[in-house]
Amino acid sequence: GWVIVGVGVTAGSRREITLPNVDSVPGWYVIDAQASWTQPGYEFGVSVTNLTQRQYLEPYPYLAQSVTRPATGRALQATAVIRF
Repeated sequence: GWVIVGVGVTAGSRREITLPNVDSVPGWYVIDAQASWTQPGYEFGVSVTNLTQRQYLEPYPYLAQSVTRPATGRALQATAVIRF
């Protein structure tokens, strides 16, 4: 069988929220990880996003106002595949 492990970093730079670029949110980064195990007939996998539970703000448009929302925290996803 196979075991596959991966780690990645996703980053965003400082961004202005609205025109005329008066308000902004700071840059950020998150660490993600993934592991999977494959055998003949089945496969298991798990992935975690925002592994370190980093808190940051994401801007979103709302009637041309300076609005932000908290980004998604740590999230876990597991998969299982059985072939027959």
